[in-house]
Amino acid sequence: MSASRWVVVVALTLCGAARAQDGPPTAAELRAELEALERRLREVERREAGGDDPLAPPPPLPAEGPAAEGPAAEAPAAEPEKKDPQRIVLQLPRSMSLELRGHLRLRGETRHPADYRIPGTFGRPATDGRGSGDDFILQRAWLSLDFTVTEHLRAVFAIQDARLWGDHPVGQDSAETFVREAYIEGRKLFGQPLTVRAGRSLVPHLGDGRLFHSLDPWAAVPRIWDAVQVTYDPQGWWFSAVASNLREAGIQTPRGSDNDDFWLMGVYASCRLIEKHELDGYLFHRNLSDRVFASEARAGRPSRLGEREDFTTGARLKGEVGPVGYSGEAVYQWGDQAGDDVRAWAAVTKAWYTHDLGEGRKVRLGGEYAFASGDRDPTDGKNQTFDPIFPFGHFYHGHMDLFSWRNMHAASAQLAVFPLAWLSLHADGHVFWLDSRRDAWYAANKATVRRDPSGRAGSHVGTELDLYVQMRLWEERVFVWAGYSHFWTGEYVRATGFSKDMDWAFLHVELNF
Repeated sequence: MSASRWVVVVALTLCGAARAQDGPPTAAELRAELEALERRLREVERREAGGDDPLAPPPPLPAEGPAAEGPAAEAPAAEPEKKDPQRIVLQLPRSMSLELRGHLRLRGETRHPADYRIPGTFGRPATDGRGSGDDFILQRAWLSLDFTVTEHLRAVFAIQDARLWGDHPVGQDSAETFVREAYIEGRKLFGQPLTVRAGRSLVPHLGDGRLFHSLDPWAAVPRIWDAVQVTYDPQGWWFSAVASNLREAGIQTPRGSDNDDFWLMGVYASCRLIEKHELDGYLFHRNLSDRVFASEARAGRPSRLGEREDFTTGARLKGEVGPVGYSGEAVYQWGDQAGDDVRAWAAVTKAWYTHDLGEGRKVRLGGEYAFASGDRDPTDGKNQTFDPIFPFGHFYHGHMDLFSWRNMHAASAQLAVFPLAWLSLHADGHVFWLDSRRDAWYAANKATVRRDPSGRAGSHVGTELDLYVQMRLWEERVFVWAGYSHFWTGEYVRATGFSKDMDWAFLHVELNF
């Protein structure tokens, strides 16, 4: 038995002796104590080993969140002495090591009709809606090299290729290859749980990922930035400060040009002193160039041209009491955009119940309500449209990517069944309304889908049903994800143009090593 297991056994023995006077504990009480001690043990071991990613906040509660969506989710706790089967580690002289990780993925999608955009919206043609669809296959592969020089120094380099099948004629295909990660990291600096990272890396997942998420593992090309990030991770707390400068227009918004400047800096703090609870607070500052929003005029919005500078602050609470979990987050945004006063806010509340069937099987039922303010009058010199920084709308607001966390009311219900350790079945239902009918309907990438300046159309946009299954096979090296979604149009869509219901299906297969 490993030394860490002896710690758990001794702790349980002491706990049992201390409470012997009250009679023998039940099996459920012993199991709860064991799980609590193992969680604390894994946290100590993670801290001593530096962790997989010291800049990532402590793992979220296991009930909900983007981490539970894709293959990057944490596996059930393994024995501490076991190694991750998805890694190849080469031991080098002078206690150095080189870790190799790789990934190959194919995903096919079909969507009919292709979209609901009004022709010419934000400078791109739209389908005519007469039954036209969109079918394609995405492919991506990446290889990562993680070089540990000393206990306090490591360097990571990863290269990725992502492409759309048939995007270029045979013989004329250009490599769609780029640097996924390239950074240097100092760990445990000055004898403290202090980490400094500088270079290119994936955008971190903060909180539940509603405001900050890289879109990995879903997106073919995740959100990547060049930044300096400093993290301090004492027992029960997690603090991080970041500063970045981006020139890739597609990182923040589908509009703009390659010369756009996007500065972002901020701080994020998380308190985990109460077991099974998370209390977070944050403040971020953005400065976007005037060209980023130039195409808004083509979307029928005469104002909003010019540079945007804003601040985003918020708080988040998440917890579990027995089988019941709950979370809530509120965000406020203020600043200036081309002389318009930015004042916007958003909030979300969620609850779920998990029924344990034993032997790793369980059923979970959850519900959520999300709100994001919209602009009541586009010409009054006030911009009230909430603009999430790096949201993960695909997870929270429907797999069809028709909605973003802005100008919306959204109610949803989720049912998840885990009949086997490697299999999960999911059904999510969503209903969407606009907060302001004079503002726009925004897709997951924050692009305008439709706008009714008159405000006479109804506010109900539609209802979506997502059905999907996930399988993690061969020690989680193989991940299979398949699903079908249907969108029923509401009165807003029917009053503003083509309104045929939409179908979407996908099959996603990946190999990790």
